[in-house]
Amino acid sequence: MNTKSFARPITLAGLMLALAAFTPAFADNIVVNQWYTGGFFTAIPSAVFGPGYNLGTDAPLPGGGTETGAFAPSGTSWTITLASPGYLVVTDVEVSGDQFAVSVNGTAATPTGDYLGGQRGLASGWTSVPVPNAAFVGEDVNAALTNADFSSGTFYLPAGTDTISFSYEGQIGNGGMDFFVGTPEPSGIALMLTIMAAIGFVVARKRGTAAQQS
Repeated sequence: MNTKSFARPITLAGLMLALAAFTPAFADNIVVNQWYTGGFFTAIPSAVFGPGYNLGTDAPLPGGGTETGAFAPSGTSWTITLASPGYLVVTDVEVSGDQFAVSVNGTAATPTGDYLGGQRGLASGWTSVPVPNAAFVGEDVNAALTNADFSSGTFYLPAGTDTISFSYEGQIGNGGMDFFVGTPEPSGIALMLTIMAAIGFVVARKRGTAAQQS
C-alpha cells in the first residue's frame, strides 16, 4: 500500500482540527459560549440596544449546567468570529410579549434547530410569536426558553466574522432579552475528521490495489 497517499488525508484532518480549535480575535466584542443580557429602552419598534436591567440567570449551556449572563456591550451590533458554523439563541425574559428581529451580516437571520430548549426562529428572521402578558419568570433564562408564551428563536451563523444586530417590537414599551452564540460540539468535529480519515484510507487502498494490478 502507498503509505504516502494514506498520510495525506490524515495530515489534512490534523490541520483542520487545529484550525477549528483556533479562533482569531479580530475586532470581536462578544465570545462563544457566553450568555449576554440586553434591553431596549426607546419607542418601538426599535434597533437601539444596550445592557439590560438585570443579568439573566439559570441560562442553560451546551452539554449541561447553567450560568449567569454578562451584560451585552453597548451598541447596536455585535461581532464574533467563528472557525466553523454556529448558532445564535435569542429569548425574551421577564414578562412575555416581546419579539425580536435578528439580522446577521445585514440580512434576516436563517432559522435552524431548537438548541438549548428554545423555539425555532421564523423564516422572516423574527423570533417566535409571543403570548402577551401571559407569564412572568423574572430573569430566569431557562424558564423563558422552555415556555412557549415567551418569544425565542435559534438562528444559523456562518463560519467567519459575523455581525449580529436586533430590532424589537413588544407590548410594554421596553424589552429585556438574552442571547447566546454556540458552535458544534467537539465530538461532532471529531466525527467529521474520523470520516475524512476513513475515506482517505479507502481511496489510498484502491490506488494501491490498482497499482499492484497494473
